[in-house]
Amino acid sequence: RSVFERTPAGSRSALELGAVLGSSGDDGEWQAACDEAGVDLPRKLSDELLVSRLLVPDEGGLHFAHAMLRESVLRKAAEEGRLGACHQNAARMLEKRYGLGRRGVAARVGRHLALGGLLDEALPQLLAAADEAARTLGYAQAHALLGEREALLDKLALPDDDPRRAEGWAMKASVLADEGRYDEALMWAGLVEQHEANLRYEHVLPIALRVSALVALRHARWDEASGRFAIARDAAERAGNRGCVIECLNGLADAEYYQGRLARAGEVISEAFALCQQGGDEAAMAFCLWNSAYVALWSGNVEQARELLLRQQKLARRAGHRSMIANGRNALGDVERLGGHYDEAERHYEEALKLMEAIGSGKRRVVRANLAVNALSRGRLERAVALVNELLPEVEKSGEAVLSSLCHGVLAASAAHARDWVGCDQHFVELLRPRRESDLVDGEHAVLAEIVGDHARAQGDDERASAAYDAARDIWEALGRRDRVTSVEKALGTLGTRPLRRPQR
Repeated sequence: RSVFERTPAGSRSALELGAVLGSSGDDGEWQAACDEAGVDLPRKLSDELLVSRLLVPDEGGLHFAHAMLRESVLRKAAEEGRLGACHQNAARMLEKRYGLGRRGVAARVGRHLALGGLLDEALPQLLAAADEAARTLGYAQAHALLGEREALLDKLALPDDDPRRAEGWAMKASVLADEGRYDEALMWAGLVEQHEANLRYEHVLPIALRVSALVALRHARWDEASGRFAIARDAAERAGNRGCVIECLNGLADAEYYQGRLARAGEVISEAFALCQQGGDEAAMAFCLWNSAYVALWSGNVEQARELLLRQQKLARRAGHRSMIANGRNALGDVERLGGHYDEAERHYEEALKLMEAIGSGKRRVVRANLAVNALSRGRLERAVALVNELLPEVEKSGEAVLSSLCHGVLAASAAHARDWVGCDQHFVELLRPRRESDLVDGEHAVLAEIVGDHARAQGDDERASAAYDAARDIWEALGRRDRVTSVEKALGTLGTRPLRRPQR
């Protein structure tokens, strides 16, 4: 500190501006901060500082070689009342230099504004930073930024019904839903919906409504999900929130997709994609292409699905949207698995799982289920069962009925292979439960039913094989897949008996 105090006053100002930016002046930020403040950045601050190696020349400025010097500079600036102005200066410089659209800038600007005492101005920046973090860094980082913002709200002593609090609630609900923490997501979304009549919440309400619709979708309540997505879409249109409108349209398409209305799902996704193009939103385009790929895949257009996903990956990577990158890799795994390329499928799944675990995505449960189905499809039953037994308690806790039924499908096939007919019947009933209770029409269930039938036939139980093939044919017919119906009917034709009874359901 004594060395710093002997430094000329002009040089001290430059050091303070550099200190608030961090330990270095990379990319000329230190020089830009000095320019913003009207302070010269001396090429030589002090012979003593340079000789002592506490400062070293660096492209664009100087580098604090020792943390203690930077701490001393910041402490002195705080004691003499200049630190807040330095942070405000840094915020202005960063916004002018990069613009708030550049990755990571909103968080830096928000924090500098907060440290500079401009708490109100920091709030929207930290909210935007949390949204960006959810897409690019991970959900833990998004929660951390929302926590910083919440601390500022408390410091400002804002009332509970202030819309700025609701903005944080809605964002938190959205992040929790993406993590697969549905009960918590509904709690935060509910806080917003409780104030639905509050006109100041008009821009926040669509986000909360979309979250509640998404949870209904995950719990296989298609009509409720469709109704809520439609309401959320209308609210988003009134609020001028194009991004939320696009998300709601994709949600409506999902509800159509899970009921087997693939053509209608495709039409809704096309409407969403047109909105993406109007706004030039590449991350949203990647979302639409991902959904479109599944419509193509289960319609039987495998090559089209692959092409859509390759485009999706380019856009998702360019946008830095890590969850969309992971979702696309998982979908590519599905394409390869259904084509019988199990090694390639596993490679895609493993990469998707690694990324989803890194960001904390709830979709990691979907990938783990796909890994189990892939193992089953290639005859590695022990691995498939181990994966499912580890996953099943998690999906039952989250209430994801479709995933739970897929797990039971794997167990039904394994039980048939082992001639455990009681277990086979029990798990087969659970495989078909969403079909029976919520009219789910999902090609994955048809695939698993066929595998169950194959194992039952191989073990000589034509009755159970016939029941499984009939269930698969029913689903393929609902999807309009005449090619798969024909394939299943050929399998049925190889059986020596027709079923006298079906498992109790």
